[in-house]
Amino acid sequence: MAAVLAALTSLAGCVGPTASIVPVPPTERIDAVITVLSAGYIGCPHGEIEIADYHVARFDRSPGDPNVSETWTARCRGLTFFCSAGTGGRLACTPEIPPRASSTTPTATPDPSQS
Repeated sequence: MAAVLAALTSLAGCVGPTASIVPVPPTERIDAVITVLSAGYIGCPHGEIEIADYHVARFDRSPGDPNVSETWTARCRGLTFFCSAGTGGRLACTPEIPPRASSTTPTATPDPSQS
């Protein structure tokens, strides 16, 4: 994981004390690593996982002390998971929250002639 974060840091470029979030174009190497890392967290074989929306955020906590975070979406068997990894090897994937029921959903109005 440290090697992936180091490689991604170089992809993101050097940033001063401000934060930057960089969408990273998919590559076979990044997709392969992220897919394998995601497999154990979402409970799906890595060969069935699709990766999308991969981003890298980099900011300096202090001069010379970079912090790199990655986020991506993993999809498998109709389910979507939002995953992230940070400096130090922390990794988490969380299932997508179902959308809220729309408050503008029409409701059935009883037909008075049927009473």
